[in-house]
Amino acid sequence: MTEYITMIGAVSAIIISIFSLFESKRKLITSAISSNRIKWIADVREAMNEFLAEYLKGLNAERNQYNLRIARAKIELFMSGSKTYKLFLAQLEKCSTEDFSADDYNNFIIQAQDVLNSTWRLMKREAGITYKREKRLTKKLELELKDSKLQSITHPSQQTAKRA
Repeated sequence: MTEYITMIGAVSAIIISIFSLFESKRKLITSAISSNRIKWIADVREAMNEFLAEYLKGLNAERNQYNLRIARAKIELFMSGSKTYKLFLAQLEKCSTEDFSADDYNNFIIQAQDVLNSTWRLMKREAGITYKREKRLTKKLELELKDSKLQSITHPSQQTAKRA
């Protein structure tokens, strides 16, 4: 009987060890992917800023097409032909080839935010944060921010009166 208990204990230990090995490997891979995505987001944001800085020079007709093409190419290299970024790349093309327009600028910002947000959401899913959990955390954060804004908006004399 004790031999069976010992055998069950040994098999359980082996199963737990194998599970721990796979789980730690998954966490390591997830961590590496997440840190790379964070760097990618920061690098893409910087490239977008460079492009917009050159694009905005079009307001004063100082825009240098060579610098604009370099900034555009830098962004395109980050996108690597992905169909996910199709709308953004179309807007990038439009801003690169046409004169400055406030509508094009605003559309570029919207499309850029969509690219960065979609990558951020993908990173959260890869890290195991479900949509449901994200919504719950977002709601909690919004409540905390609302409370802190209300406290900061309240006049100091009213805050003192509330404490008394």
